[in-house]
Amino acid sequence: MSAYPSIVGRTVVVTGGSRGLGRVMVLGLARAGTRVAIVARGPSRQLDETLAHAASFVARWKVVTALGDLRDHSACEKIVS
Repeated sequence: MSAYPSIVGRTVVVTGGSRGLGRVMVLGLARAGTRVAIVARGPSRQLDETLAHAASFVARWKVVTALGDLRDHSACEKIVS
């Protein structure tokens, strides 16, 4: 048995996932077989592109977006729920 559990099938939340390092993480995690929630402050072209690219690796329902400002505690609770 490996010291590290598999990430396949797990749900991962990536903040700032629409661009930069966050986007790279989203794409890598989708390729690895996780369910990914991409958190962004608001809708954007970059978010839509990242979602579409990640969904090309896994079923569309396995990659979702969650919009909210992480500086707001209630938004954080809503995203996690």
